[in-house]
Amino acid sequence: MIRINNYTIKIKSVLGDYCFSEIGRPTGIYWSRDRMVFAIASDFEWLQCPARELSLNNKFSYRVSVYNSETLSLIKVFDNIDYPINYIDFNPDNTILAIATGSFDGGYFFQGELLFWDIKNGRSNSHLCESREVTYCKFNEDGTSLYFSLNPSCINDYPGSSFMDPSFLYITDRFFDKVEIESLSEIEINEEEIKVPFVKQDFQSISKELHFLSNRLNLKYESRGHIWDINMINETEIIAISNNNLIEKWSFTEGGKSSYIEAPKNIRAVEIITLPEKEHCMINAIVHLPESYVGRTSVLYKWEYKSNKLEEVIKKNYNVSLSINKDGLILAREVSGCSKSKENIKDFLIDVDYKISKELNLGYYGKFNHYLRVNGAEDFYFIQGTPASSHEKKWVCRLNPSSEKYSRLFPLEWDTMREAHFISDGGCYCNDPKGEALILASRFDDNNPFEFFSNNSIMTRRRLPNGEVMWNQSFNSQVTSLIWIKDYSLIAFALAEGKIGLVSSFNGELIYLEDVKLNGRDTVIMSLSNYNDKIVAGTIDGRIICYEINP
Repeated sequence: MIRINNYTIKIKSVLGDYCFSEIGRPTGIYWSRDRMVFAIASDFEWLQCPARELSLNNKFSYRVSVYNSETLSLIKVFDNIDYPINYIDFNPDNTILAIATGSFDGGYFFQGELLFWDIKNGRSNSHLCESREVTYCKFNEDGTSLYFSLNPSCINDYPGSSFMDPSFLYITDRFFDKVEIESLSEIEINEEEIKVPFVKQDFQSISKELHFLSNRLNLKYESRGHIWDINMINETEIIAISNNNLIEKWSFTEGGKSSYIEAPKNIRAVEIITLPEKEHCMINAIVHLPESYVGRTSVLYKWEYKSNKLEEVIKKNYNVSLSINKDGLILAREVSGCSKSKENIKDFLIDVDYKISKELNLGYYGKFNHYLRVNGAEDFYFIQGTPASSHEKKWVCRLNPSSEKYSRLFPLEWDTMREAHFISDGGCYCNDPKGEALILASRFDDNNPFEFFSNNSIMTRRRLPNGEVMWNQSFNSQVTSLIWIKDYSLIAFALAEGKIGLVSSFNGELIYLEDVKLNGRDTVIMSLSNYNDKIVAGTIDGRIICYEINP
């Protein structure tokens, strides 16, 4: 329970908190030799949709979770793994895990790590002095040594590389030291010593095994995905979209999903638009081609809450991002970015009957640069470059839905001395005794992926219409979502490093900031919504947290 001036806030309930709920998408199951414990390797899938990117300083991308095989209780979690997990092995007494990680970078290098993790005391070590993809690892019978295999360092090393022969591996016995690969010897072992995992490591087989394990104890397991967007439609019900379902309705009264529609193949929903005092919503879904990042299509659906009826209302051969004003009109911004000509932008307005009322050209949408969804204001707000065909020198613009004309209000970047690229991460509308304003989340970088900026993510209150900076707050990671809670004059926000916070909308005072933990384990909030004194949050692993503010 946290004190907030004259209020307290606490977690009231968690929906979707099932067996193995913390794992995200499972990629492998690895058993100890005595079958007393097992490890699940997992990832948290793709964190990009056509309109925006969620990846900067993310709390975790890959995870190892260790469970007791009798009770399925979670023993320990290992996060902050930088590469895909290729293999895991337990030492004989189940106290140390060896984790082989890595992948091809898509261009030239094979990168990765060999990790050792002491489960009891939490100590870990990246064993190799250079980044190499480790494809396999296995302890010897007494656990004093570990065999492991490597891919070549780059594509030029493929011809004649002895370690491409699966019968040749390296051996090490200094688990918690740093070692040079050249100091280790290649050895030959018998292929029968290499044991395959207990289940075939594909998603269907892994899911089948996890269902079997949970059913044995009468527990529920459901493969979940990111909660991309969430909306609280009344005191007891929530609608949300995840990687696995096109739309879901959750009920606090029933304690779970009351209805849902599965996502068709290669279609993923990314945004929800709810109309004021209506029993239906609009779903923005993308048709994603797995083999390519181009050729996508947006499909906009009307979904009726009570009847669970789904109707396709608009389809475009490009992707859009949606925002809604207080009267229920919707702005669709084309977000295809570099995949379309800058001279052929096709933004449009949608009326309350879900019909296109006007086509517009609001300028080029720079991929991951121009994200801004502001809902509930009288006008629409969006980002435009200078000139309008550019992604640089961004301005905040306002579109009047009556006149269908827009005006450029103020530059997104207010510090002209800052020599870094400025990126918009969204915002919300605020109208309190201090006047009308936009609360904008932004971040800057110098295009150096290896250098970490402290306080490179900024939340700012900009007065409307002149853009005066009224306050700002800096954070160490990207703002994933933010909302204005009118009755309490608070901005609730979430950070990609796995935190939730509150600031005063009046003066930007940081009131509260803490790690997001469920069952003592870290998670990341991707979406926020509120209804009166309740705040709901959708997480990266598919759970929904309900916070409550009390006097």
